[in-house]
Amino acid sequence: MNKINPFTPGAPVPTGLFVGRIPAIDRLENALLQTRKSSPSHVMLTGERGIGKTSLLKLVRWFATGAIEVKSIKLNFLTVDVDLTPNTTQLNLIQRIQNAIQRELGQTEKA
Repeated sequence: MNKINPFTPGAPVPTGLFVGRIPAIDRLENALLQTRKSSPSHVMLTGERGIGKTSLLKLVRWFATGAIEVKSIKLNFLTVDVDLTPNTTQLNLIQRIQNAIQRELGQTEKA
């Protein structure tokens, strides 16, 4: 019987479809908790197109923003999305991050 891949590029899946990803999710949860304790670690998420990277990052965002608790802890990180292109320079990347942070803060902070 063939297995069906629920991951489609551009269409993140619900969290219940992360069967077999528990070790990866645990590593990402631990990275968030370590960051919360002022000792951040770096994570690189790689894989073939359509394997579920975007869905996994969406789950991590839910953890980071407190929408889903991590090991009984509700986190409260500010998260942003930034799109990159082959022509993105370092300065342009910094500007995009700054703009994304300002947009997010504008939604959460009162003037």
